[in-house]
Amino acid sequence: QFPGQQKQTRQTTSDLQLTREWTVQAVDAMGIATLQMRILSLRSELRRGEEEPLIRDSAQPEHAKEMAAFLNKGLVTVRLDGRGRLLAVTEVRSGSAQRLEVELPFRLILPEEGWEAGRSWQRQARVKIDPPLGVGDSYTLEQKYTLLRRQGNLWTVGLSTRWTEEPPLAEQAAVFPFMHDYPQVEYLRGIRSALPDHYNLLLCETRNDPHLEAQYLRRMQHEADGIICYPTCDPKNNSLLHRILDTGKPVVCVDRHPQGIPCDVVMTDNYMSALTGLRHLTANGHRTIAHFTDDALYVSSIRERYEAYLQVMQELVWDDVQPLVRLFPMHESVRLDYLAQAVHDALFTLMHQPGPISAVFCLHDYYMVAVLEACDRMGISVPEDLEVLSFADAPPLMTRVTRSVHRLVQQVYEMGRTAAIRLQSRINGEVMPSEVMTTLASFYPAERNPQGERKVITPTLSYHKEEKP
Repeated sequence: QFPGQQKQTRQTTSDLQLTREWTVQAVDAMGIATLQMRILSLRSELRRGEEEPLIRDSAQPEHAKEMAAFLNKGLVTVRLDGRGRLLAVTEVRSGSAQRLEVELPFRLILPEEGWEAGRSWQRQARVKIDPPLGVGDSYTLEQKYTLLRRQGNLWTVGLSTRWTEEPPLAEQAAVFPFMHDYPQVEYLRGIRSALPDHYNLLLCETRNDPHLEAQYLRRMQHEADGIICYPTCDPKNNSLLHRILDTGKPVVCVDRHPQGIPCDVVMTDNYMSALTGLRHLTANGHRTIAHFTDDALYVSSIRERYEAYLQVMQELVWDDVQPLVRLFPMHESVRLDYLAQAVHDALFTLMHQPGPISAVFCLHDYYMVAVLEACDRMGISVPEDLEVLSFADAPPLMTRVTRSVHRLVQQVYEMGRTAAIRLQSRINGEVMPSEVMTTLASFYPAERNPQGERKVITPTLSYHKEEKP
């Protein structure tokens, strides 16, 4: 917190309107009644500060469909005595049984005897506050009842409630990954490990689709206390991100930095990391190096790795590197068997042209495996005939493969932890300027065959992406 700055606070209000129906199913000889409850209608409104309220109303067909699991169905079956005391809960399909003690009709406990104005009685109740509103712990409250006045057969009863301890609320953190890639899984592991147990993670899988990302952003600005985003970096969503940040909603981006967005970012120093690997290639004598990358240069990590490649090629006095660069559609939008064939064709051309390449720099694992598969098909030994440098984030399951290439491995788990810690500080009201936090990838050079023999490997690129809905 800086001098002159005040800690930021935000008020969250909620309004829940629902119609419950309790049906008496049986009354035994001791006067013990069995009741079952169902919800007939529900309307909820959640408002955070000056943001637009988030409304869910069962009167709206699309909302009713979302609520179908608990509307007009028997949710709770209970037994209670003649004073209204809850004796047993035999079925609860949603939430905690303890919460019923402070809900109508069980909130009102009748006096044992004496119905005169001014009479008071008390009770204690244990209430469990489940996520997402609480942290799953139980708390004690004291309730005092007073008979205020009588009008015919109707009594007015006053009720006051006091917590013996203040229950904490659970924070909601929205995380925007696209789950089919390994690095995002490691980010999630790091994020979860750094957040307290009472934080709820709301996973919003974007599939690297800017339209889907925008839908989730609009929704989570109302439902979440903070957002960790693996952004698409599509410029179409920049104005939306600006509006969300202007409301004071904490947003932390990981791996990528949307251009011009003043938010916290935790990412690899892609430029310097790529320079480390590329200069290792030039130190090995390579002068003709190809680059296989995505065509989405608006994505910060892709652009920075490309800029590092351009820098090294300029140092090698290349005036025009375009004949050595291959831009492919992002792999989320193509079948990977197609990508493997396209990489094979590109590599074949580059290896058989005048002045063939002697090394290739790959954007990530998908290109690395496609290159290795192409080399196997063409009888090219790696690294003896062709050296391969790649950012490699997938787990090293194929040891023979990963030892054959120069690898740049990002500190993904640690970056996930850093992002989560930063978001928690923002949610807790800490005021600080936005910051881009970078770390270098670890460089692991390839292991050469000590006998100098040709070594052919057989990786397989067999991942088939699911069709988008």
